[in-house]
This record gives sequence, structure tokens and C-alpha cells, in this order.
Amino acid sequence: MINISQSLMNLVLDAQCCPYAVKLNYVDRLKSETTELMLRGHVFEYKLLGKSSSDKEIPELPRLMKGGLSQPEKDIDLLVQIARAAMTNMGVDFETAQMQVKILNDKGESGHLDMVANFKGRKGIHDVKYTETKYDDRWNGWADLELKPDSKRQARHYIKLWHDIHDEWLPYYFWVFGKSGWIRLIKCTVTEESIDMHEEEIKVTRDLLKRFEREGWKPLPSYEKCKACYMIEHCKYVQTLPDIEQYII
Repeated sequence: MINISQSLMNLVLDAQCCPYAVKLNYVDRLKSETTELMLRGHVFEYKLLGKSSSDKEIPELPRLMKGGLSQPEKDIDLLVQIARAAMTNMGVDFETAQMQVKILNDKGESGHLDMVANFKGRKGIHDVKYTETKYDDRWNGWADLELKPDSKRQARHYIKLWHDIHDEWLPYYFWVFGKSGWIRLIKCTVTEESIDMHEEEIKVTRDLLKRFEREGWKPLPSYEKCKACYMIEHCKYVQTLPDIEQYII
């Protein structure tokens, strides 16, 4: 049985979901290539919080020919200092914090929390985000959480999982750090209705996975979808040319 993580839910519940891509990732356990932006995000998180248990090795940016730090790494090092100081000054207790926490309930629902730490006298779940978007970018950035359904689902999933295991409801914080030095702190809490909705989404995800398996993990390629697919390097069904759009005029 595949554990239900928030990342799997976001993939399966996407209207453009390709069952074959799900199989390659979650059944065959093939890994996608890490983009330069993803690598910079991994390096930032590692330098701020430490090594993730899912990382087989420490994420590193390429060094200069003579071994010196590249400008992107210098920028990240500076941002880590800014982030650590801001979080500490605002009340995050790093000394007693639990870093890179993996959790799994008895229903096969899993999660990976960046940090669980006391904040202003109360325990909370903290997720760190690195972005190279602008502070006020509503469409691709973090200026409006309502436009980021995947991130809202992530917060609900982790809050619910923690309650399932520890019988306590915790607030959830997104700490968003922009490459240029800006910071957003977004606090999320849940309602009974939103948790009920999340439970229903988990059920739908399980039902869809069963259907995908029953139908043989059918590939659903399209030119635009395949271009952006994280499993493209492993897929034998990639559509490399666009369809002809036809109109009777």
C-alpha cells in the first residue's frame, strides 16, 4: 500500500494527473532530476535546519573552479543568517526544536515536517520555504495563500497527522524567505469542516489510486503536460509534439 502523503495527494488530485507518472514515482520509486532552483532550496533548508532523513547525501552547490563559493551559495549563506536571526528574534526556540520529523499514522498517512518547535510559548509545526519570486508576486509567489491550494493541503495534512498521533492540535507556520532578503510568516489553523474535507480528499486519493492500478496506470500524455512533468526522463510515453487544434469556422 502506498502511504498517503500531501505531495501524493497534490499529484493525484490534480486535474491533469497522469497515472503513469504516479506509478514511476510512488510504485517504481524512480527519482526526478533536481532542478537548479530545487537544489538551491535544498541547500538553504539544509544550512538552516540540517540534513533531511530523505537526503542520501548533503545537498551542495557546485564550487568555482578554484574551490571558492559561487555567488548563489554566498547569497544563500547570507539568507540563512537573516532567516535564523529573524526566527530566533521572533521567538522560535531552536534549542529544543525537533528537526526533519517523519510521521506516519496507523491509517497509512505520512508526512515529513521541517520543524516542530516552541514559538512564543506554544508548540507549532514550522515549514521553511525558499523562493526566488518577489514579495508581492500573487501568481507564482507567496503573496496570497488562497492561490496556493497545494500548500493549504500540506498544512492541513500535517496538522491532522500530528493530531492523529499525538492527540493535540498545533498551529502551522509557513516561513517564506525570498532570495532578496524578504520574509513572510503565514500562520494556518484548521476548522472541523476543513479537516472533514481533508479526510474526504484522502478517501478520493485512495479510490483514484485503486482505479489507476486497476486500469494499469494508464499514461495520459499531452505536449504541455509532458514538458513540465517531473518524471519525463523516465517516461516512454512522452509526447514531444503538440496536437493540432481544429476549428470549423
